Amino acid sequence: MSIASSSSGSISAPVLSYDDAISTVERWAEALADSAETHPPSTPVPTCPGWDLAKLLRHTGRVHRHVTGLVRLRISGPPDHDTVAINQPGSEADQSAWTAWFCDGAAQLIAELRAAQPTDAMWSWGVDQRVSFWARRMAHETVIHAVDGHLATNTGFRIEPAVAIDGLDEYLENLAYLRAFATPETPFVGSGTVHLHATDPDLADGLGEWMIEFDAAGYRFEHGHGKGDVAVRAPAETLELLALGRRTLGGDRDDGGQAGDSDKGDSIQEAGRADIEVFGNPEVFQRWLAGAAFR
Repeated sequence: MSIASSSSGSISAPVLSYDDAISTVERWAEALADSAETHPPSTPVPTCPGWDLAKLLRHTGRVHRHVTGLVRLRISGPPDHDTVAINQPGSEADQSAWTAWFCDGAAQLIAELRAAQPTDAMWSWGVDQRVSFWARRMAHETVIHAVDGHLATNTGFRIEPAVAIDGLDEYLENLAYLRAFATPETPFVGSGTVHLHATDPDLADGLGEWMIEFDAAGYRFEHGHGKGDVAVRAPAETLELLALGRRTLGGDRDDGGQAGDSDKGDSIQEAGRADIEVFGNPEVFQRWLAGAAFR
């Protein structure tokens, strides 16, 4: 993988191909629909405070239909509020009608993306001004909200390492652009360096390691191994869910110093999660997470 920075303005090669991104939308849209079909719509979604399964499904369905319209039009600039009409069931519709609406919208999105070429030019809010941006964005939007559904219903799931690595890449690449129109929960406090290391077996060279540097002005990142104030080793799925606020790190031990994976004597593990190892100062990681979160 080439080095990519949040401030570089370059497009790194995604881990997921265009076709794989579309297949990811398909698989995880089915998972979210299944959660909605098999559990009460009023089931709370703890990872989206104030939401229930009904709102989770409707939000994701509206996003799918909005992006379908954008791709169909190959828009050349930011859309107006009425650029895409989103037809949806009436207020009297039951959950089965909403689930059918969601599934139909996901199918339309998948068909529109498959009919397009990834290199077709169009507007996006990120650096990649092509259809490929939206295939990738919808893949990870759908994954994370399907995960929300699984967590709400206490049902098992597994994000494949390639999907999770690309999801974390996409998040880091787009976070600086997202901050232009979304509200951070808190600004970055202080400064620090964070090393993330995916522990999945058989990863290709150069995949699954990130060095992140942050301060009050923002953040920068690159792929690769290095020393940081804190290093977090975990499966790629766990690293992505930590970054996106769907898992918690836990543990308050401060080992201080520079953290590298080889410092085995200084590791801590999250309570109840033996798959996470932390070396160095976990408070630095918590400050990175806080500054990277959005309302």
